[in-house]
Formats: sequence, C-alpha cells, structure tokens
Amino acid sequence: MLRDGRGHGRRSQVVKPTGPWSDQVRGTTVPPRCSGVIMLVRHGHVVAEGWWRPFSADRPHLLYSLSKSFTSTAAAFAAAEGLVDLDDTVVSHFPEFEADITDPGSRSMRIRHIAAEHPEQE
Repeated sequence: MLRDGRGHGRRSQVVKPTGPWSDQVRGTTVPPRCSGVIMLVRHGHVVAEGWWRPFSADRPHLLYSLSKSFTSTAAAFAAAEGLVDLDDTVVSHFPEFEADITDPGSRSMRIRHIAAEHPEQE
C-alpha cells in the first residue's frame, strides 16, 4: 500500500503509484512478498509512504542502526546552531546519568564521535 502525503504531512487518500518515479521506487524497494517499510519526507512533510506485511501504518517499526543516522544528523545540527560543541563529552549533556556512566571510554566519548558515527576515540 502506498499513500500520497500531499496535504501538509497529513495522510490523504490511498493512491496507486504511476509514472517513472514510482517505477524507480518499486525497483529499489523490497518485493511485496518481503516485509518492509518506506517513507519519504520532504520539508518536514510525509510525501509518500508504503509498507508490506507484517507492517502497517499503525505498527511501530524497529529502526536498529538507522538511529545512528538520526543521531549524527541531530548532533551536526545542534553543533551548527551553537547548542553543543563537537568537543563536548556526550555525558556532559546528560548530568542525570553521569554517576551511572563509569566506563572511561563512554565518559570520554565526544559529540564529534557520534556526529561522525564513529564512536572510537582518536
């Protein structure tokens, strides 16, 4: 099932994808006999979404390693906006967990390490 998200991020009617763009999407996504999810967002609005069994629009989907992309993007934006410094330790931004994080490697991890998706310190 593929939905057209025109309407400022609200899900609208189900549409059948047509044209060369939809052929490209079909050619790069998993076949319908496999499970999977696709969502395209532009300017903060869902422009297209699709899913195959056992997933649905209302079922949470585990992202696993994809969360690294979100974390690194958020870290880069926060640094660009002056909210954090790339050389800050990560733990310094979470004082409520500081006493619980005793591993020296974790305590020394810097924002630049997560922004680069490379947790190993130099």
